[in-house]
Amino acid sequence: MSLKTEVKVGNISNLSDARYCAGMGVQYLGFSMDRNTEHYVDQKTLKTIKEWIVGPTIVGEFSDLDPLVNNNSTLLEDIDCIEIAEPALIDTCLKANLPLILKLDIASFKSVQELEGIMSQAKGRVLFFLLDRSSESVIKKMDILRLAANYKIMIGFRI
Repeated sequence: MSLKTEVKVGNISNLSDARYCAGMGVQYLGFSMDRNTEHYVDQKTLKTIKEWIVGPTIVGEFSDLDPLVNNNSTLLEDIDCIEIAEPALIDTCLKANLPLILKLDIASFKSVQELEGIMSQAKGRVLFFLLDRSSESVIKKMDILRLAANYKIMIGFRI
């Protein structure tokens, strides 16, 4: 089955979910690399899951960059892409020589101009922007549509 738009599913923590998503044609499968999160997937489990699926890009979802800063090259061998939620960490992540996804919570921005400023600085250094919303936001769907004319954007579930 081929999806009509690119899809990323995050917080995958088991083989069943990964295989289902891969079978449905999901392009990006995200696995939490943060030990202190509910959906953390250790490297051994990730390696096992990766052996059973074909097709999707494996995304390492990071909020804590210790695994990257400590140059854990074996971890980087098991992921195809890095996702972060902090624009200030872009340069650090680019040293891993993997494509980068920048996840942005639009509720944390006071204006669409502020969001676009961050996106403008990161454009060309990220594969795409994953926009999500943790709570109400001044940024509306029409603003996102306007931004999509200039930036590669993936819309999160809560928008």
